[in-house]
Amino acid sequence: MASGPPRPPGSERALARYGTVMVAVIIATWILLLYDIVADGWDGRGLHRCGRIWQTSFPS
Repeated sequence: MASGPPRPPGSERALARYGTVMVAVIIATWILLLYDIVADGWDGRGLHRCGRIWQTSFPS
């Protein structure tokens, strides 16, 4: 007996694809952040730069 409403076909694949994309984005963010730390030292400017890029890309 399945619990909950039946899922439309293909929803598991879509959810798996979404999860894979999210993991890839998180890993890429960490790689860029680590690269910034190695290149410039930890001064926090990398985070501020990411924040500025985010704000200009997605103005609230």
